[in-house]
Amino acid sequence: MYSQEESLKKLSKPVKNKKGKIVKKQGKPVLKEVLVPDYAKNDVTEITLHTPNEENQETKLTVFTRKSKPARQVINMTEEAYEAMLSKEAPYNYRDEFGPWRKLSKNQKIKWHCIQIATSVGGEFDSFQVLD
Repeated sequence: MYSQEESLKKLSKPVKNKKGKIVKKQGKPVLKEVLVPDYAKNDVTEITLHTPNEENQETKLTVFTRKSKPARQVINMTEEAYEAMLSKEAPYNYRDEFGPWRKLSKNQKIKWHCIQIATSVGGEFDSFQVLD
């Protein structure tokens, strides 16, 4: 759950009377503050629900969720996994993106594996660092 400050913004809206005319006080329109969804801070999803009955009604449901921030992830691996990444045998799903596997440098091979790991969890590859 998150607060209204994080998901809504305040707008000043002129007050209207029953006839639809803007109410003025001393020549200036009377304003009221209204909270509206802030689309810059929210992802909006619309879902249409179909009710199977005689009227065949449709109901639209609008869901506002906070925009997500990508998380940084550190992957620790064993020395065996590191050595497997650097093997001379190309992985089964390698498609010569950087050139022939055998001619790639250690950094290129590790980068390729890191990209595969990142995309498999729905992330984006940023950088890697090998610690001794």
